[in-house]
Amino acid sequence: MLGRNVNALAFAFADDLVLVGSTRNGAQRSLEGVMAALLGFGLELAPAKYAAFSFVPSGKTKKIKIISDPQFTAGDRMIPQLSAIHTMWYLRVRFGDSGPVIQGVEILPLLDKITRASLKPQQRLKIFRTYLIPRFTHSLVLGRTSYGLLRKLDKQMRAAVRR
Repeated sequence: MLGRNVNALAFAFADDLVLVGSTRNGAQRSLEGVMAALLGFGLELAPAKYAAFSFVPSGKTKKIKIISDPQFTAGDRMIPQLSAIHTMWYLRVRFGDSGPVIQGVEILPLLDKITRASLKPQQRLKIFRTYLIPRFTHSLVLGRTSYGLLRKLDKQMRAAVRR
């Protein structure tokens, strides 16, 4: 709930905001409501970071179509519409037209830096817990992560702690 009469289905973290609407008009109303609420707090959205995905179900073929011509406006600006070949980043996860895009997690170079540093074992564990693991939390939770990848990361981290 953003104000008295403003409801919006949204995902927000820090300075990132994702609005979701079941209809084009509903999504546009949510965007206008969010913009008005932000102006009330003295904030505004950054037009350079706007992007929209529009999915429309196709009843006969039971598939989802992606609309590529602009559908939404923010103030007097048209919001660029992303097509099926475009992706966007949200919380260190790349999203495409079918959800999170599979991507690798490069933890070995970071583990190598920590193990090469002349630190006591307790200091090394503190760095793992405080900095290294949280760095990958969002991408592992929101992204497409397999059981095999999690086991591999676990083994790599355990081996690095023992070194």
